[in-house]
Amino acid sequence: MQDRTNTSPACVVHARTLEVLEPLGVTADLLAGVKVSIFPVVIAHSSPSTFRRFRVVPQDRVERFLLSHLKELGGSVDRPCELVHCKALASHVEAQVRSDGATARVRTDPTERAL
Repeated sequence: MQDRTNTSPACVVHARTLEVLEPLGVTADLLAGVKVSIFPVVIAHSSPSTFRRFRVVPQDRVERFLLSHLKELGGSVDRPCELVHCKALASHVEAQVRSDGATARVRTDPTERAL
């Protein structure tokens, strides 16, 4: 894996992102020590949300936590990598990716737990 060299200037994690990350076990660790919670959120849907505010969390911290969690699950990240084509089917997803000048086809395993 190639280390990140282009840190994003993003600094806000939206409520919906936190909701999606919560079942993956990432949200609590990600927000640990985050003391600034500003910008009340107007929830556009009727579902109640645990996260009623944007959270100010630097993008590099978000990426570090997600990468750490993925490694704990046995995954890895290839950088740089380009998604050339993606096709969602009823039972799986097929994708074509390009990395280091080579193109490969990958397919999700329908027996694996979806992240």
